[in-house]
Amino acid sequence: MEKIKIAIADDHKLFSGALASLVNKLQGMEVVLITIDGMSLIKEMENEKIDVLLLDINMPNLNGIETAKILVKKYPDLKIIIISMYENKNLIYTLVELGINAYLLKTADPDEMSICIDTVIKEGYFLNNQITMEMLHSFSKENNSAVNSNKDIVLSKEDLLLLKWISQGKNNVAIAKEFSKTFQMSMSARTVDRHKTELANKLGVNGTFGLALFAWKSGLVD
Repeated sequence: MEKIKIAIADDHKLFSGALASLVNKLQGMEVVLITIDGMSLIKEMENEKIDVLLLDINMPNLNGIETAKILVKKYPDLKIIIISMYENKNLIYTLVELGINAYLLKTADPDEMSICIDTVIKEGYFLNNQITMEMLHSFSKENNSAVNSNKDIVLSKEDLLLLKWISQGKNNVAIAKEFSKTFQMSMSARTVDRHKTELANKLGVNGTFGLALFAWKSGLVD
């Protein structure tokens, strides 16, 4: 079975080296690229297919935000996990709107890092870490105006429930069970993923993070 290819971009070599050692111990994963800035990362990725990128924010030449902007457009299937020291909700909000897949603090323990990578690979996002949930929720409470560009879109009961469950951090399998229980019908995790994609396109947001943020900003969930 082919291993998941991981890239690390961080200008602190001790940290990136330790992170690479951790990731290489995870089953089915291999760090194939380590760079110290965004420019070299973008160049190296032209010659190496990457599945998951562990990306720092504060890097020389091209920072993490500008790097993410480029990579999200150039490699839509790439999973980007931001790993940073910054507990800045405005920063997280900016990155969510760009379409990242997860945000972790560098103080996260190895088990959380492992769960995050595994979940992003399987589900496409990781929303269960406390810092992300609290910061996004806090930001949306301070900016609780409805999203004007979406005010004329009609959301079905299924759409509203999906937004609610996403904002609670439920993964696709858990959401499928909720749908099955609520509507007395069988639903697969793959169908949930398709529904998410359709709803994100309908609302004009990026991915699961974007759907959660939309739900909070629009006052659809507490």
